[in-house]
Amino acid sequence: DYIVADIPTSLADSNRALIEDAALLSLVVERDSLAVDSARLLLRAIDTWKAGRVSLGAVLVNRAALVSPMPLAEIEVQLAIPILGVIPPAADLCAAAQNAHSPLLTFEADSLPAIALRALSRIIAHQVPLLRSSALSGASAAQSPAHGMYRAGVR
Repeated sequence: DYIVADIPTSLADSNRALIEDAALLSLVVERDSLAVDSARLLLRAIDTWKAGRVSLGAVLVNRAALVSPMPLAEIEVQLAIPILGVIPPAADLCAAAQNAHSPLLTFEADSLPAIALRALSRIIAHQVPLLRSSALSGASAAQSPAHGMYRAGVR
């Protein structure tokens, strides 16, 4: 089982506790220089916490079509963490799904954002090993699946 917490961009104690106990932090960032600079500052603060075992990755969102979005490689270099996925803009589709009280993934399953979200979920599933649930059930680490999690947070 996975727990997903959508927390605000804040350095509050409650957020710190969640992040320090997480297996993976997926930082949602827009593809403009101001958002990337803010994310870099947030990551710098997180580096001072006891979050050394937390794997980090960025999810890039495009809330609106940008004339000149930052290149993915430049964002990855500036943040020094891997990009886990890119979610394309779809404001009208998101609004329609919300008005229909339906998740985007089922509202229009073949849309580009739905495809990108499913791909992101597969990437996250492979990044986060199920070691905790195995430890809780009494399984040994040798019996736990190896997903090749990497330490993106070590810079």
